[in-house]
Amino acid sequence: MKQSSCGQPSKIHDIDSFYGLLSLYERFIQNFRTIMAPMAEVIKGTSFKWIDKTQLAFKDIKPKLTQALVFALPYYDKVFKLNAMHLVLVLMEF
Repeated sequence: MKQSSCGQPSKIHDIDSFYGLLSLYERFIQNFRTIMAPMAEVIKGTSFKWIDKTQLAFKDIKPKLTQALVFALPYYDKVFKLNAMHLVLVLMEF
């Protein structure tokens, strides 16, 4: 998807669809809920109000969709950063 091909939503339904699509990638976008909070407020409303905060959220989230996540072999000479938010532990009873 080209970043420029996604135009500004003009109806609550458009924002809801956009938000729904992005929610599939939520786990890969850091601070997703914080960035998308202004759009969530528009979805909750009864009338369409596109304000500066909503425009900023729309502008900030689009490049995050186009940044590729690349899986590569780790650099063992560098420090590993662990995001505990997405860590799943399995406890086994022996």
